[in-house]
Amino acid sequence: MSIRRFSTFFVVIWVLILAAITQGFFLAPCTRSATTLMQAQASKQSQNRVDGGKLDRLAALQQGAFLSSAFLFLTASLSSPAQAKNSAPAASFEECISRLLLSRKVLEPVQKYIKIGQYDPARTNIKYVTNQFRLKKAMERVVLLAFEKDLPQSKLDDAAEVTAVIDNTLSQLDSSVYTQIFIPTDGEISPDALKYQKQAFEFYDTTLDSIDKVLSLASPEDLKEAQKLVDGTSLPPFLFKSFADGQTFRPPTP
Repeated sequence: MSIRRFSTFFVVIWVLILAAITQGFFLAPCTRSATTLMQAQASKQSQNRVDGGKLDRLAALQQGAFLSSAFLFLTASLSSPAQAKNSAPAASFEECISRLLLSRKVLEPVQKYIKIGQYDPARTNIKYVTNQFRLKKAMERVVLLAFEKDLPQSKLDDAAEVTAVIDNTLSQLDSSVYTQIFIPTDGEISPDALKYQKQAFEFYDTTLDSIDKVLSLASPEDLKEAQKLVDGTSLPPFLFKSFADGQTFRPPTP
């Protein structure tokens, strides 16, 4: 390590230590994830909320941003110019909104797949949203950036609450579909599978409702710009399958 980099490292370390002492959480993590911030938002809900609550949240956000900025500066100072050049910028508000819109589009056929007993395609689409579009990360980013907008506190809290549990909601949806694969069928849904089908529909509705609550943070102009990105995105044909009447309720997986 060169003398210049060592000096930079030493200075930034002292900045972090002094900042931690000032903020009252010595040796606390330097970065606060968007998830932690939003979970804190959700836990502070109450009907009689005053403007002071919003100011407290903004103050906490600024504290986290200060320490995070110092940490990022330290990281950047110790990294090579090539690494800095190749670093991907954070997704914009419109880009994240487009991922939510795309996720909703991919999830649309899932209800039909479940209804006709095509469970594997249903699970494929659910996992595509989770793994390819990284739905939770996109929702977290939208909620975080929405704090810069003049929005009702109740909308921010509702969006933060559903975002904090969206991975669990999708997991429950997938599990409800997966269970039905192993229940014997004779061409139509069995009484045993009907219970899990109803459960899957409930988690499906909750998932779409969660996405819509976060989308409600976007203005009409934001949605218009995001839709342009959606229109320019090609989705794989296997996400949108058609089935004949005889292809419903596949035999259970051995």
